[in-house]
Amino acid sequence: MELLGKSKEELREFCAALDEPAYRGRQIYHALYAERKFDFERMTNLPAALRKRLAKEARITLPEVKQRFS
Repeated sequence: MELLGKSKEELREFCAALDEPAYRGRQIYHALYAERKFDFERMTNLPAALRKRLAKEARITLPEVKQRFS
């Protein structure tokens, strides 16, 4: 599942579906949008086991820059 672009509520639902506490979704949201951490290993506010599981079951895909204007 792609995590980038998901709302706080969608991330809470995703965590609940993984049998994780729903508040983990809020932690992921904070790591993505407030701390701008796009690598699961850098999300140190999450337990190591969850980071490892997310690396297998989710992804964070940054948009690709197609053209720059100066």
